[in-house]
Amino acid sequence: MRGEQAPTLVLLHGLLGDRQDWEGVTGKLDMPTLALDLPGHGDNAAEVDSFDGAHRWLGEALSRRGIRRYVLLGYSLGGRLALY
Repeated sequence: MRGEQAPTLVLLHGLLGDRQDWEGVTGKLDMPTLALDLPGHGDNAAEVDSFDGAHRWLGEALSRRGIRRYVLLGYSLGGRLALY
């Protein structure tokens, strides 16, 4: 891992939540973090109709931000997406 940037911890909230659910956590972690609004939540107006669609959305969201190395952490709906 020498010379490589640490992976980004991508935080995925639960059903009816948004990225602000992670505010109490992000400042306490010693690694890059990214909390996202899942499609249809918070400020994210993207529409998906399946976990496959959400998976594609997540991959595109990370790619747009130049994130290639990451670890997913989620609970509830976000946990299900992370496992998918």
